[in-house]
Amino acid sequence: MSYPAFENLVNILRDDLRRVSANCRSGAPITAEIIVGMGIRWLAGEKYQSLVDIFDVSRTEHYKCRKDFISALLRNKTLGIKLPKCPEDWEDVRSGFARKSYLQLFHGCCGALDGFFQPMNKPTIGECNKPIGYHSGHYKSYGVNCQGACDSRLRFLFFGVVGAGTCHDSNALDTAAGLKEAIESLCLGLYFVGDAAYNLSERLLVPFTGSQREDPDKDAFNFYLSQLRIRIEMAFGRLVNKWRILKTKLECDLTRNAEIIMCCAILHNYVINADNIGADDTMEGEESDTMEGDDSATNDFIIRNAPSGMSYLPNIPEDFEEIEGTSQTRTAIIEDITDMNLRRPDHNIQRNAPAAANEPQIPDEYYHPT
Repeated sequence: MSYPAFENLVNILRDDLRRVSANCRSGAPITAEIIVGMGIRWLAGEKYQSLVDIFDVSRTEHYKCRKDFISALLRNKTLGIKLPKCPEDWEDVRSGFARKSYLQLFHGCCGALDGFFQPMNKPTIGECNKPIGYHSGHYKSYGVNCQGACDSRLRFLFFGVVGAGTCHDSNALDTAAGLKEAIESLCLGLYFVGDAAYNLSERLLVPFTGSQREDPDKDAFNFYLSQLRIRIEMAFGRLVNKWRILKTKLECDLTRNAEIIMCCAILHNYVINADNIGADDTMEGEESDTMEGDDSATNDFIIRNAPSGMSYLPNIPEDFEEIEGTSQTRTAIIEDITDMNLRRPDHNIQRNAPAAANEPQIPDEYYHPT
């Protein structure tokens, strides 16, 4: 976070952080700058022992400051994470993803969706009826399931702590207030992209799994889908690397842990907006399979008379019944891939080959996406 961004954040939260009487140990007043600075450094992973020395406050006052900081962030409507509300906002998101898609193949994408598991200490009986429900056998830890959706610049369009650690992503999506409704309300030809943990639909495209991947066209579909789907993985990676408290088990009560996670997501968006971080500003270690020439193609597939001017796929039948687990949209994209004779690039096949050779071969019947 740049210093101008820090100053702006202080000004946004200042009214909610005013103190009537509170001083540092030296007698100097505890200002909004101290509270915000302490809160940011704590969420970035710094321990309270060093914070009380750096800011010259008592341990009790440190806990009070970070509580006030969390409350101020969550109350502030300016900083809240919001889904697009109008066609123009959705179009901004769609056009950003279209520029990331090779030959704008997925030119109707309006968001990348995935789940995020945050480890935490075991909740008590007083906090929930069934603490064991928060234990994930896959991650071998207690935790919560968070659902996130982002745009091409890695900003969260939606982020929520929606379920216990054992909750499957497809079930967690049903409890994500507002997100599922927003996806289902999209015009035909607009969609979100996710991994195979979600159920395929016209407005939520997922990759092919198992033996289906042996089809070259479907394998190519998976590759070009991953160019956009990886944005949410990158968003989670940036979230955890920036706010390193999330790299450890959260040690507060269940409600406070959820508030900490939401504050990190809010600050994640704030930093990208305030410092004008673009989608090409990748962090160290991030990779992209984006191929040269992604921005060179023009979108020749727009249906001009679609509702709100926003429907983008050319080959969807006018009259068809939407059936859960199928997607005419995905079929239309597969037809485009076939017509253009697109395949997974050789460099991607070669990069994945050594890892695949060393991995144990698991029969398809045991394959279960996570």
